[in-house]
Order: sequence, then C-alpha cells, then structure tokens
Amino acid sequence: MLNGVAPIIIFDFLATASLDLGVTFSKIPVLNTIPTIPLPSIPIYLDEGLTGLYVESVTKNVDIETNVEKNLTDANPVIIQKGINSLVTVNLIANQDSIGMIMLSLLCDKIFSRLLDGKYSITYLNKSVTLFGGLLHSFSTVQNSENDLFHISLQLAKGRVNSTIQTAVSRIAQPFNGVIPGVAS
Repeated sequence: MLNGVAPIIIFDFLATASLDLGVTFSKIPVLNTIPTIPLPSIPIYLDEGLTGLYVESVTKNVDIETNVEKNLTDANPVIIQKGINSLVTVNLIANQDSIGMIMLSLLCDKIFSRLLDGKYSITYLNKSVTLFGGLLHSFSTVQNSENDLFHISLQLAKGRVNSTIQTAVSRIAQPFNGVIPGVAS
C-alpha cells in the first residue's frame, strides 16, 4: 500500500542509451561504455475503484533445500542449505475491459520481450507483504463463459542476489595412500 491508498505494483524498466561517438571518441574507455537510463516508473494501483483490479488473495512462499551429509567417521554432520525460490503470489479479479487489466497484461508482455537483457524490476506493496526489485515468475489469466471477469495469477520472484556458490567437498578418511587428481605431491 502506498500511503494507505491501495495495494500497488510498480514496474521499472531500463533503457540502453545509443551513443554514436565516432571513431575518435570510441577509443576512450570512459566514453566507450554505453549507459543504461532508468525510464519513469509505471505504477498500477490494485484497487477496484481506481483501475478495476481487486486483490483476492496474496501468499508469500520461501522454498529452501536442506541436505545433511553425515560421514561415518565424523560425529558432526555437514548441513548444506540452498535457496530454491522466494515467491509472492497475487491473485486478482478484474473486469475484462478494466484499464488495470489491460496495463498489467501489456507490461507482462513487455517483460517477456525483454527477458534476455533483464533490464526491469517489479515492486509490490500490500500491507506486510512487500517485494522490492522482484522479477516476473509467471502471469496467467482465466476467463469462463459465465461472466466477464478475469481471474489473474501473478507470481513475483525475489530479484537476483550476488552470492557465491559453495560446493561441498567429500572428506577423505585418514590415512590416505593414493594420488588425488589435481593435488601436487
């Protein structure tokens, strides 16, 4: 919720500036880099009165994989955890001709066309469920023949995290009288 008005979803896109510096300036490293420029944010209020979108439910789910490696000679097991996913699922209802439904669908299509460059982010604010710098995980709409309502499911994933992946190394029982590949003796 932005200032208590309504739940809100904000789409941010980056554009790559096109610079034609010519041969002379392209050899200067500082001028040779092509900057990315943030475009104005696109907010969509998730309010039936403002945009025709109604938040039916919101769920947040964090999935973690835990592996326990126990060695017969070691009493202390090695516990390795790896984050699988952190998702916020927003279930919406909208009339088929609501401006919010049209904008949401167009922006998700725009993101789909920009997946390779990854120059977008999504912010979601709704009471205690917040997500900054999120990525689109899935977007689906369902309409049945009984009425003109769309049921929308929007899944947002936590954005990229710069982390180092550590690989578990098996322990070798001592004494070891063999050759270990890649280790100088």
